[in-house]
Amino acid sequence: MLKPTIAEEVQEKFNIRVKKFREEIKSKYGITLYIASSSFEDVHPLELSKVWDLLFEIVEEFHPQYTKCYKNPLLTREREWMNYMHAYCLIVYRQLHYGPSVIGRFLKKNHASIIHSAKKGGDLLDCEDFDFSHKYHLLLNKVKKNVEFIS
Repeated sequence: MLKPTIAEEVQEKFNIRVKKFREEIKSKYGITLYIASSSFEDVHPLELSKVWDLLFEIVEEFHPQYTKCYKNPLLTREREWMNYMHAYCLIVYRQLHYGPSVIGRFLKKNHASIIHSAKKGGDLLDCEDFDFSHKYHLLLNKVKKNVEFIS
């Protein structure tokens, strides 16, 4: 069974809390509460810019020569930098469920480039590329620590 994505974990915790709240209202007041909501497709657990900032915390620690890429991610195509980009795209696309067009606008890239980058990241994870896996897991752990749940 596949592990749930961060967005799916947030949605599940949200659903559990809503259910608990409905049960609490029913038991305290005898009122059945109906909650209408949209599909939450445009709601994400973390903003793209926050994930970008988290990425650059890692970049500054391990590869400070790429800090100039903060404002212009297209400055270089060196493999080490591209692995950071693939990790970013893979996480925001597959874990946080941002669309490729939204990510592309943020990074000033074409949506097809985002899809390719996420796919390349997935391929690098599958073949257990050490350099990529290290960067990916560093960023994924930072993202997970920064996802806050409403209590």
